[in-house]
Amino acid sequence: MPKPIPSAYYSALLSSAVYPHSVRVGKAQSVRGDGPDAAICQQLGVDVLDWIDHENGTQVAVFRWRSVPTVEIVARGTDSLQDWRANVRGRFSPRGWLGLWEEVEGRVLDAIPRRSGVCIRIAGHSLGGQLARMAALTLANQLFVRPHVVTFGAPRGCTDLQRAEIEDAASGERYESPLDPVTWLPRRVPLLGGVGSQSPHDRIPVYRIARPVGVGVGAWLAAQHSIDNYCAALTPRI
Repeated sequence: MPKPIPSAYYSALLSSAVYPHSVRVGKAQSVRGDGPDAAICQQLGVDVLDWIDHENGTQVAVFRWRSVPTVEIVARGTDSLQDWRANVRGRFSPRGWLGLWEEVEGRVLDAIPRRSGVCIRIAGHSLGGQLARMAALTLANQLFVRPHVVTFGAPRGCTDLQRAEIEDAASGERYESPLDPVTWLPRRVPLLGGVGSQSPHDRIPVYRIARPVGVGVGAWLAAQHSIDNYCAALTPRI
């Protein structure tokens, strides 16, 4: 069996590895994790260089691929009250998300091997995808590289200027399900104000209707947004 190499599907698996199982499948949301899933890491052939669990609620894993000289940084989505505060602040100012990333950036930089030729990938689901975009803005300048950003079900969370800066600093793939409500969320709301919202890189639609865990519209929407649904939609057809 050939060794896995970085791809959108494997980035989705790594993005699921930083969640507890109940969150992956859309059954729960604000559940703390205690580190990446060892079984997924072993399956993909990646080493965990660091697991950052910041007091602000941000959780980020730094992985090293064994098959190629690549480091992949993966941010978790919403899992705490602080994250929701950032989501709300982000509607009015991009500092809400950028501030969350800046508080963990130093430790991420410390975990990355400083060797020439190392490629940098940044991935995340939901809020983690928005953090990945913020990471691309700063890491490109810090490491003098052009990272590759892969997001799954991320909200619209960039100003026009940020979008242009991210697309200039990093290549990227943006995966969105048309049934995922989070990807519909703009930051400008009639009568409530807020700043304009954009998503960098071209949208790549994924089509799959997930079976909800539970009943009701909320459970159905959570299932469509879940990282488990994105992994299933991107599973290679053999």
